[in-house]
Amino acid sequence: MDVGKSTNGRVYEVGGVVVFAGKELRIKTIIPGINEQQQSELLIITEEGYVVFR
Repeated sequence: MDVGKSTNGRVYEVGGVVVFAGKELRIKTIIPGINEQQQSELLIITEEGYVVFR
């Protein structure tokens, strides 16, 4: 997936940046899913190897 919208409505895209623990990380892969509350959720894998849920 190239573009995804998180549960808070923010849009993320491959090649873009996600901020995690005060670091700007480049997005490599976005995988859409559903969390325990049946809300849309994104699994974001960064070029640096971090996995972030949004």
